[in-house]
Amino acid sequence: ARLSDTAVLTSDNPRSEDPLAILAAMLSGAAEVPVHERGDVLVDADRASAIAAAVARAEPGDTVLVAGKGHEQGQDIHGVVRPFDDRKVLHDAIERSLGRSGAADRAPHHENNSQG
Repeated sequence: ARLSDTAVLTSDNPRSEDPLAILAAMLSGAAEVPVHERGDVLVDADRASAIAAAVARAEPGDTVLVAGKGHEQGQDIHGVVRPFDDRKVLHDAIERSLGRSGAADRAPHHENNSQG
């Protein structure tokens, strides 16, 4: 959260853990960053919704960093791996954003720098 306009916290692969408990711990860590050094911190357990929220909040010249899953194409929730690809979800969110703004040349820079 440090030095960002917005940090959106979300689930990666909670597996058998409670995603809300994981997010609460993440939020606690973000809250330790002094207010004058961070922007808004949003929490959304639904990863697709969180990515869409980050893209929707981005302005021209901003960078959206989606971290965590990398090349993985599934999300493990309670032992069930559901199809999920950050790259596709991010691409779709950008397309929706551009469709609303109609200004492809003014689009924010989006980066998926996940390690996986």
